[in-house]
Amino acid sequence: TVTKTFSQSPCDVVSVTPNTELHKTYSPDSSKYFVNVQDTNDVYQIYVANAGDSNLVCISDFYSTGNCCSFFRHWKKRNKVMPVWHPSGDFITCAVEWEFYPELFFIPYNLLLGWIHSGIWVDLWAVKPDGSQWYNLFNCEGGMVGPAFTADGTKCAFAEAQDSSNIFVDVFGVWKIWYSDFTVAGGIPSLTNITDITPAGSRWNEPGNFSPVNDSLLLISSDIGISNAEGQD
Repeated sequence: TVTKTFSQSPCDVVSVTPNTELHKTYSPDSSKYFVNVQDTNDVYQIYVANAGDSNLVCISDFYSTGNCCSFFRHWKKRNKVMPVWHPSGDFITCAVEWEFYPELFFIPYNLLLGWIHSGIWVDLWAVKPDGSQWYNLFNCEGGMVGPAFTADGTKCAFAEAQDSSNIFVDVFGVWKIWYSDFTVAGGIPSLTNITDITPAGSRWNEPGNFSPVNDSLLLISSDIGISNAEGQD
């Protein structure tokens, strides 16, 4: 009789424990970090703290410059999602939910949040890490995802949802990829020289990252050459 003793493999799953810590995204110089979580009203806000400090400060729950008299919805009731550090560390870009859109009143809130996190019904904004100034970078037809920045922060790419999509044919919609200069003049950021670089034969597109060597390539998710965007590559 041969008896074999099997030892546990280091790759075996023994248990699964939820990580209750907030996901922190650190600034390029690691001096600060942000978290993107819901406030007490279930609205996604951006909170910033210094590295090593747990004292989070919400930078997105007050009116922005130029939005002091919102007719439909107060600024702090609009979700801010998809935050990204600009490589300079001087700004955080994010998607801000529109002030008004008809679907807001007819879709259950949890489902609505799913659409917003997918990039629908949002515009592209930038904010100083202390929340003191907000800048509307791009108003979108249907929404956006991104942006991805080059290592020096001078260029970026993002995808914009188009109103022309047919949901029965374009299951995930039609998304253009824009390539732009990110310029800062007098401390104010803006997108200039915006160019359409949407790949031929695509409908769904989402930017990932620029290649780290010389920014000559852009990694994207896309449905190029396939009939169903659920199989995006």
